[in-house]
Amino acid sequence: MTSSKTFLYLVFFFSLHLLPAFSTEFSVGGDKGWIIPQEKDDQIYNEWAAKNRFKVNDTLIFEYKRDSVLAVTQEDYEKCKSVHRFFANNGESIFQIGPTRPVLH
Repeated sequence: MTSSKTFLYLVFFFSLHLLPAFSTEFSVGGDKGWIIPQEKDDQIYNEWAAKNRFKVNDTLIFEYKRDSVLAVTQEDYEKCKSVHRFFANNGESIFQIGPTRPVLH
């Protein structure tokens, strides 16, 4: 291989291994943060999520006042019932998206 081909090969090889290490922090809800939606704005978080692309190792930051964050399973969410897997009401909750489920930090 010529030196330029070797260099390109190395750059490509290392970029494949380093890309998964990069992650993005998302403030859930954007500028509004984590708030109780108004009746007419009940799709606020669906619309926010649709504008973003999430991947493993990304971080979701919930910032709130007089509210809480509760981690639930899809089934619990659909039934509107929860077996408390995680509950927080300290004003800021941080979750890292893991390969199988979010990890609390």
